[in-house]
Amino acid sequence: ECFKCRRCSRDVTSRYVEGADGAPYCRGCHVKIFAPRCACGCGEGLEGGVTSALGRKFIEGHFRCTDCDGEFRRGKFNRVRDSEDGKDERAVCD
Repeated sequence: ECFKCRRCSRDVTSRYVEGADGAPYCRGCHVKIFAPRCACGCGEGLEGGVTSALGRKFIEGHFRCTDCDGEFRRGKFNRVRDSEDGKDERAVCD
């Protein structure tokens, strides 16, 4: 008996990931449905290279300056708190 991905119906008999609902999924669909989301707001699931910053997780290359959208050189950035309670924290170029 073959297994099919619950989302896309691809044959996953030889390789599948069990979802939180117990059903088989191909890796791509599993990431789309169950993986935690990138903190940049792109909506993509975290998979592979991940950057941790400001207490959040980003897909590699998605942690960028909120002012100019540029990449941070050598991982250096400045934290900016936009509210007194510090909850609205963002990163800008060094």
